[in-house]
Amino acid sequence: MANDLRPYPEYKDSGVTWLGKVPPHWELRRIGSFAKVGNGSTPLRGKTAYWADSGHAWLNSASVHQGRITRGSRFVTDFALQECHLPRVEPGSVLVAITGQGKTRGTAALLAMDATINQHLAYITPRPDIVSGDFLRLQLMAAYAQLRAISDGSGGTKGALTCADIKTFKVAVPQPEEQTAIATFLNAHGRQVDRFIRNRHRLIELLNEQKDALINQAVTSGRDLSVRLKSSGIDWLDNLPENWKVYTIKQIARLNPSKSEINLRSDCPDRVVFLPMERVGTDGEINCSEIRPLAEVWNGYTYFRRTDVVVAKITPCFENGKGACLHNLATPFGFGTTE
Repeated sequence: MANDLRPYPEYKDSGVTWLGKVPPHWELRRIGSFAKVGNGSTPLRGKTAYWADSGHAWLNSASVHQGRITRGSRFVTDFALQECHLPRVEPGSVLVAITGQGKTRGTAALLAMDATINQHLAYITPRPDIVSGDFLRLQLMAAYAQLRAISDGSGGTKGALTCADIKTFKVAVPQPEEQTAIATFLNAHGRQVDRFIRNRHRLIELLNEQKDALINQAVTSGRDLSVRLKSSGIDWLDNLPENWKVYTIKQIARLNPSKSEINLRSDCPDRVVFLPMERVGTDGEINCSEIRPLAEVWNGYTYFRRTDVVVAKITPCFENGKGACLHNLATPFGFGTTE
């Protein structure tokens, strides 16, 4: 059925900005007209729930990502035996992150398990004879930008969606068989894309492993594999070409050179590159876009010069391999994080 999807012969203006034109026989309805909507702070009316089995998931806004439930946790035994007035959300409902940082707010996902949610999530339990949860989830994913715009306009510094926003939000309602065909097609296409992404990530991992192996070979044994080797006397170096010498770093380089060598006053009007830790990559690259007045960075930061090597000295940045050769430093010298 999914392979038979074709454009409709005609369309009508939906009058809804994010939807645009829709087939003329599609109905436009507010979500509240066919679904129960609430959030984690909505009490159970006249009901008391005891989670004695602790077998359902507890979800928050971080659990919803790109149409999927990505993580949850189980109630521990002592909490499970307590009286709980939070709503128990049914499988087939759609969860929407109504608060959250970054790209979290406005994301939606289909719930496939019993769950309890906190106040940062809203649930939508549709009437299955009108709209399937899967089709509603796909529509809300398509409406992500509009949901974000509504939440951004709600006031405050972080923005938020409300249950009232969701109840009055309009979606298109085709016939059930059309919903099934569209959802089947999109889900199959989504699985293909996910496979492609996983394979591409695996290829990148393999190429990085190959790159690391080549680097290790070249800097510890050279490119000529026919030369005779000798013991380096250093655990991590293993054997070296017999004509190579071993030095300590302080024998061949200056560590933390003094800024007094540039012979400038701290109130000099010059501007220089500033490198916070986030602008030093794990791939040896640096981002020189942050330029600050010299007077602002003269004290309290690490001084370095073009062609110097910088290395993170704290974990986890050191363990992640953050460091770079500053051959592309945009100014002759600069300052950066003391880390």
